[in-house]
Amino acid sequence: ASSGGERWFTLTAMAPAELSNGAVPAVPSQELAEKALQESREKQDQRGEVRALEDLLKVHLEQGYLSQAIHDAKEAAAVYVALGDTLGQVKQLHLAAQLALRQGSPFDKAVACAEAARSAQSTCADASIEDQVLVLQTLSAAHLANGAAKEALAAASRARELCQDQEDEELLRCEAVSLLRISGAQAKLGDLEAALSAASDAQELSASMA
Repeated sequence: ASSGGERWFTLTAMAPAELSNGAVPAVPSQELAEKALQESREKQDQRGEVRALEDLLKVHLEQGYLSQAIHDAKEAAAVYVALGDTLGQVKQLHLAAQLALRQGSPFDKAVACAEAARSAQSTCADASIEDQVLVLQTLSAAHLANGAAKEALAAASRARELCQDQEDEELLRCEAVSLLRISGAQAKLGDLEAALSAASDAQELSASMA
């Protein structure tokens, strides 16, 4: 498995590489995806199974069925565990957390998925700094949405620490986002001075990259 930075984790990355008519991402049919999943399980083909689950996830996203898509991502993560593919496991758990955030309250599912992604990632020597930061940012957002501002602040602060003293432009952007997460958590905790300071730092950092 390979990491791929932010693109690795965004929902748009779920679109297949092939483009229909050169523009619109092709989405497999539900019937084909379900058939492929059944056949791969009958053959005990785990690589085929995870591909079918990811195709089914695309179908459910296209249909707007977030609960089913979250279920698909968690099932794919379990198959990646069986395959010994930690990066694949983290990718799917992180995606499940993002989808659960999009789904809305209650947010405990988003927290659980993000925590599982972070826990798995901590055992993976191949996880890049950017990948770690993105998972921590999602974890922070999930905690804040779930009313746990202290935990949100801790995750966002750790994300910022990983970004500091890095010259990579993408990590500078990640640091700015982490500062905004810190600002939101500080505001929720009632420390408006610290919240404004973090927001100001984020603005200055963004301006320096303009």
